[in-house]
Amino acid sequence: MVSHKFLDKMNRLKYSYIVLIFLLFSLACFSQINDIQFVSEKIQNDYPGFYDKTNILQYRSLVDSLIKVGKNDTFQIISNIAFSFNDQHLRIVGANKPYQDSTFYRIQKNKIETNLKSTKKKNSLEGFWMDDDHESVIGIVKDSDSRYLMYVMEVSTGNLIPGQLKGILVNTKDNDWISPMYTNSTGKMTSLTVKIRNDTIFTVGGVNKWRKLNIFNDGLIYKYKAYTSNVQGKVLSKKTYLITIPSCSEKNVIQIDSLIKFDYELIKKSENLIIDIRGNNGGKSRIYSNILPLVYTGPYLNISSSVFCSPDGISNEKQILENLLINKYDSSYIEVYKKLIKEMEDSLGRFIYHAPDTIKYDSILSNPKNIGIIMDYGSQSAAEMLVLMCRHSTKVCLFGENTIGALDYLSFYTIDCPSGKYHLYMPLTKRYITCKHDKLDGIGIRPDLVISDTVKDWVEYVRNYYEK
Repeated sequence: MVSHKFLDKMNRLKYSYIVLIFLLFSLACFSQINDIQFVSEKIQNDYPGFYDKTNILQYRSLVDSLIKVGKNDTFQIISNIAFSFNDQHLRIVGANKPYQDSTFYRIQKNKIETNLKSTKKKNSLEGFWMDDDHESVIGIVKDSDSRYLMYVMEVSTGNLIPGQLKGILVNTKDNDWISPMYTNSTGKMTSLTVKIRNDTIFTVGGVNKWRKLNIFNDGLIYKYKAYTSNVQGKVLSKKTYLITIPSCSEKNVIQIDSLIKFDYELIKKSENLIIDIRGNNGGKSRIYSNILPLVYTGPYLNISSSVFCSPDGISNEKQILENLLINKYDSSYIEVYKKLIKEMEDSLGRFIYHAPDTIKYDSILSNPKNIGIIMDYGSQSAAEMLVLMCRHSTKVCLFGENTIGALDYLSFYTIDCPSGKYHLYMPLTKRYITCKHDKLDGIGIRPDLVISDTVKDWVEYVRNYYEK
């Protein structure tokens, strides 16, 4: 016979369990509301382009509608709030990597591979796809008419493993697609726009261009030359020298300076200089300081901008200054930051305009006579600034396709959401735009000569153009 004391104890445990579940549910709901409110208010108060693109009434109506559509998906809601501004520097990124179960993923990979290799009828998106850097192969399977699942089939490097769900392709309207996706570089979730060009090519943000494979077997990506993010220089012929800049990282700022010093005479002897910045997702704008003398044909104004002075922006600049002091940077560089921080503190809630300087060098090099810059959908931010600075030169011709268009609001910093689950990337500066300066966000810089996806070797195409 069960005692009353035992039953009483069990009832109390049951009650405690119910209370705990209720508290956890309440905390989760509070966390969601808190993150959504936090992100929407930060964008309204701190985003330099807010009043260029919307007003408070329109914005609040948009946020309300996105909350209704997103229901309980906090990531979707706050990502779509940021997405509405069409700014590559205003983004939401997950703070944590997902748990990775290699045994489960191996079984899942085999199922997906068997499914995609079966003879059953599939639509154009379903199948195996490889990125242009040959770093990974994905398998895409249909989940519904407007939703497709992307799984990692093979990866040469990074933070994802075969069988893992990489992302979800969601058709929002007409041919507009977005994808919450785990990036290979960090293993963390972000949302990116997807452009489906045709049945065999699509791009994801400025991150990857994917091409459909006719066949896939394990080991495929290892048959290709491994991708490198390092700056490279190469003599293509007696007339042409090639510089490849895959990113504007701090490391590559140093490498490009060293390369130009080491190969300076070779570059000066070349009639043609090709600068390949395809897939360059930006970084340090100092990347172009030693390139500009090579392309220079006369004085011009550099890119001017305004800094928006918010408390988080000021905190970010103070953190940068602290790092500069720790790493013992040049005192003149440190003084620039100290002056900027003081200006920002004195102008809280306002913009500080920095007028452009005139760029002028003592001489114009006779060679290279022709400078071709190859760019694509993945060229963004500091890489696009390089293009803007170089296109003043009469020697320069732009080849390829439109850049992504991440140029109007720049220099982003990271803000942590209250829950700790998400980061908000917030731009600090606003490029000075007048009727003579096009808005470029979401549009990009147009090439002088378009190179289509059907051309396999873009570098060879440009070399032949100049050497014909």
